[in-house]
Amino acid sequence: MEEMQKTKGKQTEEDDEEYKEDLEEEEEEDDEEDDIDDSLGKSSEGNITRAKESTTNKTKKRGRVSQKNQPPEVNEQSQPQGTQRKPRGKTSEAWKYFVCFIGPDGKQKGRCKWCSAVIRACSSNNGTSGLKKHITRCKLNLENLKNQAQLKLTKFTTIDGGEAVHLGQWKFDGVASRKAIAVMIILDELPFSFVEKEGFLHFCKVCLPQHFKPPSRRTITRDILALYCDLRDDLSKFFKDRKMRVSLTTDTWTSQNKISYMSLTAHFIDDNWNLQRKILCFVPVDSHKGEDLGDMLERCLREWGIDRVYCITVDNASANDVLVSTHCKHIANLVIHDGMKLYNNSVESVRACCKWVRQSTLRVKTFKDAVAFEEIDFKKNVCLDVPHRWNSSYDMLQRAEKYEQAFARLARQEKTFRDELNAPSAPGIPDFEDWENIRRLTRFLEHFYLFTLKLDITDVLL
Repeated sequence: MEEMQKTKGKQTEEDDEEYKEDLEEEEEEDDEEDDIDDSLGKSSEGNITRAKESTTNKTKKRGRVSQKNQPPEVNEQSQPQGTQRKPRGKTSEAWKYFVCFIGPDGKQKGRCKWCSAVIRACSSNNGTSGLKKHITRCKLNLENLKNQAQLKLTKFTTIDGGEAVHLGQWKFDGVASRKAIAVMIILDELPFSFVEKEGFLHFCKVCLPQHFKPPSRRTITRDILALYCDLRDDLSKFFKDRKMRVSLTTDTWTSQNKISYMSLTAHFIDDNWNLQRKILCFVPVDSHKGEDLGDMLERCLREWGIDRVYCITVDNASANDVLVSTHCKHIANLVIHDGMKLYNNSVESVRACCKWVRQSTLRVKTFKDAVAFEEIDFKKNVCLDVPHRWNSSYDMLQRAEKYEQAFARLARQEKTFRDELNAPSAPGIPDFEDWENIRRLTRFLEHFYLFTLKLDITDVLL
């Protein structure tokens, strides 16, 4: 018992000493705070506040000392925790274009999703006004690129014949770009799948704005059909407003699929006195009978609003005797075909030479080496003709005649060239007489070729 009392006495003495040390430390802290307040000249209200805080700290420390002598209490029932409010979401539309984060200074900031610029966005100081300003100024913002105007330099001729330039604004137009692609496919006779080729997509990615999406094959098909409808409406309005006389040419033929087609082309003078040629219809027909062709012709003219026809030109088919009378130009074309039959063997030999050259890239290279060796100063390549189109035959013969010496070198050096052209079913290698016939024929065809160019009917062979 005595030992227990001694032990308790020692513990109480140690607790009293710790309590005294805490009181001394608090008094020293109070003295330091009083000195600081006096040096800074603070108000008496601040001193009263600090005195209250000091008293509170003393009370807490006394409580800690007294708790050391008491056993810890066990709470049988846990205190219910208070419900915490859910964090409020971002309500500003500007946050769609920024990534929110807390900076090293502990303040909220936003990082631009386009250019990665960091903008202050503290709710107590800056707010989202800085974010909104940056959205309208960001050079990589796709929305800004859509409305961004660029400078365009236009060159024009003045009244006195001089040249001048004008600097104005230019704005990218996605609709006009798609229309230009459709026109390119029509003029260059490209397949609709051209817009899905790797090279075209790479061109769009490099040269066009990022927000422009290249059209697909189906989309460009619809664009071309819409472009045709617009041009058809404009041309129909042109005919109805002017009530002019129109000359027509028509032809019919049967495809390899045994489907008969009829085409109708209008020829007229526009307001600027330029000869125009427009295809009015290209439709399948049930038969080549004159009555059926006449009904189709009348239906087409009614659709276009054409009621004043100057003349109709057709070929010499017997069915067209019911439709319209024949025309001398088509007869002249028949005379040309009959005249070419006199030199058919020479033409076939030259055609076989051109065909041999164009069969592979290796043969093209061999032919070019022969041309270089003979020092022939002619840049156009050899071409093949379409037998029933005399103008294409003229083009083939005219080019081949320039390469007479190159073909002669191939005949001496290339065994495959000799074997193919001297085969039993082949026309043979052209000799001196054949080339003389070709020169006579090209001089004869040249007159008709220039004549058709002057009349602007090169592409329309009746």
